[in-house]
Amino acid sequence: NGSIYPCDKFPRTGNTIVSESEIANINNIKSISGIFAAEGYRRLLQKQIESLKVCLSCKWYDKCKGGCAYDRYLLNSKTTNPAECSNYKIYEHIYNKIKDQLET
Repeated sequence: NGSIYPCDKFPRTGNTIVSESEIANINNIKSISGIFAAEGYRRLLQKQIESLKVCLSCKWYDKCKGGCAYDRYLLNSKTTNPAECSNYKIYEHIYNKIKDQLET
């Protein structure tokens, strides 16, 4: 149908990505730069900026920079606690393992 999405993981209803995740439609743009001028792209950027607010307080932000946008979308719909993030848990686990090995 010509719809352009940020990735195929974004919100779905069954096997169909919901229309609010569409950033543009190939039938309505004249060039690649038209994607970045589309209202859907601006909407996506605004959501990403909002979703990063939770990440900015995380002690691992400088390592993962917020991780996958879709994972952040899911996390922010459930919690505002960065420690609930899978990236946080991975970095914390690795850090603790290395720390334990260095202390023994």
